[in-house]
Amino acid sequence: MQQMLWEQQAAQDIGLSWQSRIMTNNSNFVSGEIFVGNSSKAPKNNVFSMGITWISIRIAYLRWLRAQTDVDVYVLRYSVHDPFQLFFIMLSRKPVYLVHHTMEIAELQSKGTLLGRLRAAADTLIGKQALRRAAGIVGVTQELCEYEKSRIPAVDKPTFVYPNGVRYQDNALLDTRGEIPELLFVANDFESWHGLDYLLDDLENTSRNFRLHLVGNVFPSDLGLCLADSRVIIHGLRSPEDIRDIAGRCWLGLTSFALFRKGMQEACTLKVREYLMLGLPVYSGHQDVFPAEYPHYRKGPAQLSAIVEYADSVRGTSRETVSASARPYIDKGIILSKLAKKLSI
Repeated sequence: MQQMLWEQQAAQDIGLSWQSRIMTNNSNFVSGEIFVGNSSKAPKNNVFSMGITWISIRIAYLRWLRAQTDVDVYVLRYSVHDPFQLFFIMLSRKPVYLVHHTMEIAELQSKGTLLGRLRAAADTLIGKQALRRAAGIVGVTQELCEYEKSRIPAVDKPTFVYPNGVRYQDNALLDTRGEIPELLFVANDFESWHGLDYLLDDLENTSRNFRLHLVGNVFPSDLGLCLADSRVIIHGLRSPEDIRDIAGRCWLGLTSFALFRKGMQEACTLKVREYLMLGLPVYSGHQDVFPAEYPHYRKGPAQLSAIVEYADSVRGTSRETVSASARPYIDKGIILSKLAKKLSI
């Protein structure tokens, strides 16, 4: 939702005729700038009720879409195994582009449940037809674009990379870095694909003095190693203001080191963009949109010696320099403008 709000605000900033909207029956968590109401009631806790509610929401959503007569191009978030989205694409007289944020079938299968396998099978059939009939594929990474194209190998489908971005503000961190390298790793929950376990397992391989700040929920399976090493500081969930205060002392921001556990090698996470806008260089275990020569994003192994070495190398770079150098890659207005030109909007 934050991405859609920033997208709408960016469109207004650059004078682009672009409407970002989200339909929901709960206005408490959605800005009025992008909110479209839905009267569907929350489902009861059973499969039948949830199914009926999902159908009613999808029908209401597509009726609303068809009523938007001032639209030249539809850019829709891909909805897995959704026959209603397929029907809309088939009936639309205007081009429909589908936006993908994950490898849908692989993610459904990774749940390891019967329902997950059934949903993956349904998306194999319905999703393939939606992709065939869409005007093009929009993915947040090149890897996702190639993945979606592989689902319809006989079709020459246009693809567009549209990475996540932030509403850029020239508001770099106050620099309170000290002499000891401090590293910041932020997540809501440290899930398996974050690869925190790799960092913790590597603690014994270096005697270098540093501080690793973990902001978010650490699962019990990782907690023991965290508590056994004084270099690791667990903060739990913190407010944006608290995170900014912690970040001011840090030399680097860290992000996921085990995306392969989700079947992915590339990502463009919002957290990376927030780090960079604040002036924090990033060390990561995955590929992003930044070119190989970009100095403030380093892809490398989950080895603390390599991470601290990179931290040493960027210690002398100012917050303002890091933030300004990242802007062409993370500013939502710049990214949106490029996509609109490619779609000829």
